[in-house]
Amino acid sequence: SDGDYVQMKAAGMAPAAPAVEICEKPADRVAALVAQAADRAIGAHGAFSIAIAGGSLVNMLGAMADMPSVDWSKWHVAWVDERCVAHSHSDSNFGAARAAWLSKVPIPADQIYAISERLCEGSGESMATKSAEEYEQRLRGIPEAALPRTAAGLPAFDLLLLGFGPDGHVCSLFPGH
Repeated sequence: SDGDYVQMKAAGMAPAAPAVEICEKPADRVAALVAQAADRAIGAHGAFSIAIAGGSLVNMLGAMADMPSVDWSKWHVAWVDERCVAHSHSDSNFGAARAAWLSKVPIPADQIYAISERLCEGSGESMATKSAEEYEQRLRGIPEAALPRTAAGLPAFDLLLLGFGPDGHVCSLFPGH
């Protein structure tokens, strides 16, 4: 409650007040924030690594296609989640990103890291495991200059862009499934 926050603040124990931004055009604002993050990363280490979810976020990134100052040649794009389906399938986050955004910008194809369609043929846990293992190896193969690593050797993307679905799901983790 507000009263608890005031008491905690008076005692010097309150966290920073949460910031909420309300904007008229969320897609334009997301595009601007992503462009700023890209500029900072490229300035700091010469590349920008982003991992994205699907859904409406890829449409918001499509608003970036008309931004003239974006240095697309330095971008490396991966996914925080993907369904093991053909890229042409309506459930493919990569397919949606390609249609809404990636087909409109000159990011080099070898800097876009989609899961392998050939590993998504069939069904079952074995297929998903093989696809995940191959994807992990592809991500580990991204040069460290483009995708820095933590002390533990884990990738440290410059930006992870997540969204919430209308039912509250994040990253294809659907409530009740």
